[in-house]
Amino acid sequence: GGGGGGGGRRSSVKKVLILVSGVGSPRNWTHSVAGNSTQACAELMEIFVKVLYPDVIVVRLHSETNIFRYDENISFSKQELLPCVNAYRDAHARGEPYPDEMQATATVIAARESFDPDWKQTFSVAISFADGSPARTHAIQASLRRWYRPTYYHFWQLKTFWHDSKLSDEDIEVHPFEEMETVPAMDVAKINDEEVKLVIDEMKAFRAHFLQTLDENRNDIRTFWLRKTKKPVLAVLLVSDPEDRGRPRLYRGTNMEVSMPTGSLCAERNVIGTALATNPGLKREDLRMVAVLAVPLSKDDPSKAGLRRKIPSPPPDLDLNVCAVIDDTNSGAAAAAAQGHASASDSSTGISFPEGKEFL
Repeated sequence: GGGGGGGGRRSSVKKVLILVSGVGSPRNWTHSVAGNSTQACAELMEIFVKVLYPDVIVVRLHSETNIFRYDENISFSKQELLPCVNAYRDAHARGEPYPDEMQATATVIAARESFDPDWKQTFSVAISFADGSPARTHAIQASLRRWYRPTYYHFWQLKTFWHDSKLSDEDIEVHPFEEMETVPAMDVAKINDEEVKLVIDEMKAFRAHFLQTLDENRNDIRTFWLRKTKKPVLAVLLVSDPEDRGRPRLYRGTNMEVSMPTGSLCAERNVIGTALATNPGLKREDLRMVAVLAVPLSKDDPSKAGLRRKIPSPPPDLDLNVCAVIDDTNSGAAAAAAQGHASASDSSTGISFPEGKEFL
């Protein structure tokens, strides 16, 4: 990962290479547990990099747990790798000394600088890998995906230097995050992220309340609030409440399409504005994730038809318990929605329930 700028507080680029090594439990119990360790390889790589690229900071992370097991790789990523990357990100976003600089000078930070919410514009992360343990590779990718959207460097041709004594760029394939992002559908019941669960439950409750209100015709949604488009959109925002020790707080918002020539108000901007109005001390970094849901609206007005609105039936083979993760946010994307720039490419967590079905 590397970064420069830091909201104008830095003028040079910081390059940090994190070498991840580990061991795998041997099949034969009589063999040494460290017999297949890659720690020595990481040490050689550090020497190699420091000789050829002295401006690159090398950080070595070694795990003594089994790299072939998913649960142990997840623990390693959460407890060691992510904190290391986050430390460099936080220092970059605050314009403070980086972790390696603090260690070299024994720097003590008396007062923290403000956190730059636009840190993603000047901070990037890349993953370099070949084959190795699928459990290790996937755990690292999953841990970095949410906040950093890393670029991938895939070494498909191995040992060129060993055989030909040269380094070849042709052995490396570079893939941006957008090309590699293929998140499969997931069962909502299997989601372990407590914050995501909070957003899902709140959106379900919001949707049920909204549809009940439509059915009972206790509203001006068709005749006034959405009279131009008649396309309701719901939004749920999760923030870390700065006045309550960072505890999660949920807000609801809807779009308003009263007059298209004079502009409309999208659900995301509305819910962010609601949160800000409730707490003017809210910061961009307090915005955790935003979920958006399009609700189908019947063309018939229940007050005129005398019939209760019916929710469209699902396709015959659609599993109602399946969901697909869209993405996350770390304040920047949610704030972009507040500025009227929200789009399908924004980095924000979205929940979509097409035709009344539940997807994350």
